[in-house]
Amino acid sequence: MAFDLYNYFINEGWSPTAAAGIVGNAYGESGLNAGAVGDNGSAFGLFQVHPNWHPGYDPSFNAQQQASFVSNELKTKYPALTRALNSMSNVADATRAFMTGYEKPASMGSLGTRISAALDTINGKAVGKGIRAGVAVATGGTSELALGAADLLGLGSDSCGWICQFRKWLDESHFWQRIAIGFMAIIILAIALWMLGNKMNINVGKQ
Repeated sequence: MAFDLYNYFINEGWSPTAAAGIVGNAYGESGLNAGAVGDNGSAFGLFQVHPNWHPGYDPSFNAQQQASFVSNELKTKYPALTRALNSMSNVADATRAFMTGYEKPASMGSLGTRISAALDTINGKAVGKGIRAGVAVATGGTSELALGAADLLGLGSDSCGWICQFRKWLDESHFWQRIAIGFMAIIILAIALWMLGNKMNINVGKQ
């Protein structure tokens, strides 16, 4: 089954442009996976909400409850941002405004991905797991934990290949994740050079 995030926000009184920008950010945060867990277990759901920063948010919320929480919090605690989003006619501007005004990620590297997803949403194209502005909700088979792991690694089943997905994940990863990847790359390179050197030494010894 799928929960239509875009139309939910429309029905909550948000403009199509604002709703698309919000969905684009949800895609950038979680790949539209309501069961996603990030930031070492401290961020949850579609919008990767930190409960300690957003009192009243429950990690066990389902997709609709997550959307309801964000919509209500925006209207009650972010009135200026709410007015700005609903007054915008440019999807890219709305996506950027929600990203900087509500999500506030450590890096803006995923802005392009979010804008692209927002534009696809408002144009009626498939987003995330192939559902127009929808959210995949586990109903059996693949568990939400497995879906969350795939989305965290950027290996979700959208139209982008795995190399592209890895690049997206790298763009959105935090500083220490990039440092860890760098160290792993150095170790792998060192092992490859060591094996190559040993092979050359063996060949020389045989002559």
